Amino acid sequence: MESQGRTFTEAEVAEIVKIATHEATKTAIDVYQKRHEDYLKKKNEKAVKNAITLLDGYTAMKGHCQSAISRASESLVPSDLATVLYDVFNRKGLLQIEAILASKRRTELIVEHIDRMLDVYKRQCAEKGKPYYACMIKRFVNHEPVSEIAKELNTVEKTVYNWSERGVEELSVYLFGAWAL
Repeated sequence: MESQGRTFTEAEVAEIVKIATHEATKTAIDVYQKRHEDYLKKKNEKAVKNAITLLDGYTAMKGHCQSAISRASESLVPSDLATVLYDVFNRKGLLQIEAILASKRRTELIVEHIDRMLDVYKRQCAEKGKPYYACMIKRFVNHEPVSEIAKELNTVEKTVYNWSERGVEELSVYLFGAWAL
């Protein structure tokens, strides 16, 4: 093989191919690892975001579980008989009632899971003497101002942000398991 007046031996060509292959493989592995790390980071960020969403809506979900009808008979009064008969025959009303009942069952299951995981995480923080659970509950569930939480816990606002965010990160693993790692 010739390049600008120089001839390469087969051994030199083989060495060049070996080096190029090694570098290409190394680059491909580096790109794959970076993409995988980015994927895991995004997955973790999504779990944390979902945990914050659950904590933010926790009180409303508990209210839904307590207030939503649990049987179709709870929503009916005798004066609604004509409407009920019409709804049963066209099935739309019946499906709507079933959707409400299914929604309540799903919400109850989610709230029960959150309650259990909050209890476990609360105990863990208490055993370790960490304020993460309290900060997280005050900030995301009770919606207390960060300045008040800081005063109550005798710390600065930045620390409240750090503690509550650490609490959510740790709780997200309890809520979503290994998926949140």
